[in-house]
Parts: sequence; C-alpha cells; structure tokens
Amino acid sequence: MSNTTLSLLTAIIFSLVPLFLNAEQIETEISAETITVKRGEVLHAKGNVVIQYGDKKIKARALTFNQKTNEIKLRGIKEFQDGKNIKLSAAGALVSSDLSEGIISAANLILDETIKIQTGEVRLTDGQISNVSEISRVTSCDECDGKEPNWYLSASSAERDSENSNIVYKDVTVRVKGLPVAYIPYLRMPDPSVDRAIGFLVPEAVLTSNLASGLKLPYFIPLGLSSDLLITPYFSSKTKTLEYRYRKKFRNGELTVNGALSDDDLVTN
Repeated sequence: MSNTTLSLLTAIIFSLVPLFLNAEQIETEISAETITVKRGEVLHAKGNVVIQYGDKKIKARALTFNQKTNEIKLRGIKEFQDGKNIKLSAAGALVSSDLSEGIISAANLILDETIKIQTGEVRLTDGQISNVSEISRVTSCDECDGKEPNWYLSASSAERDSENSNIVYKDVTVRVKGLPVAYIPYLRMPDPSVDRAIGFLVPEAVLTSNLASGLKLPYFIPLGLSSDLLITPYFSSKTKTLEYRYRKKFRNGELTVNGALSDDDLVTN
C-alpha cells in the first residue's frame, strides 16, 4: 500500500471516529494529507488540515490533538468560520475539541463581510467570540495590497455584550492615513449577528478641501419594525454639523427624509 493511500485511509478513519464518548453529541471530524498518532493519545495532522464540528469549520496548516486534555493546538489558520457572520485567519490557536473555548493568536477577522479587524488575541467562550484585545486596526474601508486604508480605528480591547446585542470597544483612537485625529474612550456598536440594533455604526473619516479633515459618527435608532432614524454628527475644525435620515416602510411604498443642521462659514450668515 502506498504512503498516499495510507495517509488518505488514515484521514478517513479519523474523520469517522468521534472525539466524544457520548454518541448523542456532534462529532468532531479531522482530515489532512498526513495524520499520525503517538503514544495512543496525541494526534498530529499536517497539510490541508480541515476540522469540522457542526457548522464550525477550520482550515489550517497543521494541528496537534491531545485526547487526554481534549485540546487542539492549531498552526497557520487559513480560515475559521463560525457558521454565522464571522470569518478569521490567524497564526495559531489553542481550542477545545468542540471549538467552543480557547484563545486565538494574531488574528484577522471579517465581520458581516464588511468590517475588518486586526488583533493580537481572540478569546472564544461558549462557541462565540467573547473578547478581543490588542486591536491594531478596525475598518470598513477598502484596502490596497501593501497599503494602509484611508482610515481605521485602533483600540485596547473589544467585548461582546450578548444581552444587548452590542460590541463595546475601549480606548478607541481614530486614525486617518495612519495619523491619530480623535480619541473615544468608549464606543458601543451593534453586533454583526443582528440586523437592527441601537448604537453607533462604523465611523467615517471625511477629507474635503472646504471643510478640512473631519469625522462622522453615525448613530442608528430603530423605531419599531418598519422605521428607523440615523443621526450623524460631523466633527471638523471648520464645521459643526448634525445630519439626519428618517426612513419609513409602508405597505405600498416607502418614505425617506434626509437633512442636516450646520454651523460653518461657507456662506455668509
């Protein structure tokens, strides 16, 4: 039997063996190009490693599974999907065999396909990301290869408030072209797992020739099931502006009202 056939057969066998004795629980499946077992308790997998537990899926370069401690050590995480709105890649991780608890190191997250986060550490609790620390970048701005985005946020940490469907960022610094332009000690933003939640949306940096560099900080307020209000303060050295947008859905149509209250010197008086 060739080594390739043997490796494939071993991967199939281990993908069918449950890592839990309780048959009612979901099984963790592991497949890879090469799988070896040492001392009957430690499993090593290398090359195109895939771990599947329910709707959670991880692709990595290599892993070590210790059956005694029931922990999986991952190296070179190419993709981590939580089955919802979060994807990430990372340098490594130490997680439980059901992928519900653990710590992920040097991670790049994508929330709801739009918000990109670079962070030093991600903590998993009860199958969800509960805390993120050492955040070097949060942005929804398109990035070019090898270049910084036009604007981004940095923060000391972010914590998930599941009860209120929010993510709370602490010690936030807003940066434009890498330069700090504003500091926010506490920023509460809607969790990407919900469609309509009250809170701040992603800030927007504005670069204009007549109003100087500024910052927009949208605040979303749902008003029942069919209407909402978006209030957006606009801060810069040359203007004080409060923008607003009201939306209402009807059975046979919709209404949108946009406007702003502004104090600047673009027009006399």
